[in-house]
Amino acid sequence: LISFFFSTAVDANVKESIEMKIFDPDFHMTDQQMLDLLKKVDLESHGYKKEVTTTLVSDPKSDKSNYQKSYFYYKQIACSKLREIDQELQTLLPGVFGVEMVTKNNKEIKTKNLTKMKRCKAGLEIHFKEAEGCKVCKTSTTRRKKRKADWCVVCIKTETEN
Repeated sequence: LISFFFSTAVDANVKESIEMKIFDPDFHMTDQQMLDLLKKVDLESHGYKKEVTTTLVSDPKSDKSNYQKSYFYYKQIACSKLREIDQELQTLLPGVFGVEMVTKNNKEIKTKNLTKMKRCKAGLEIHFKEAEGCKVCKTSTTRRKKRKADWCVVCIKTETEN
């Protein structure tokens, strides 16, 4: 009985990435109020990049689908500077981030040891209830529609990759 054994060495690169979102369920601002605030503050003039995502969301109860849009304003930074982003956003957007939300974010940064990671994409993510924020509210029937939850959702978002 003769056996042949063949072995191959493989180089492997392992990367770790983490995405963290922290939001305040008690924060209430309509889509239009948020769009007006974003226009006024102009985060892009403060060095933030803007990523826009449109998602088709199905409602299993009604068999209808709706588009929802989210904006992610972020900076690519060394993860050691993560805490600077929420401080800057708190200054630029007073009232949007409560002390509790920022405290929770800082606790998660410390618990997950995120400042030891190399590069981070950190900033503000806004989920609008309408497809284009309220910019698509052009017809009177669309404007008059009442929605149960007319609030956009705002979170502090951090993406890391080591």
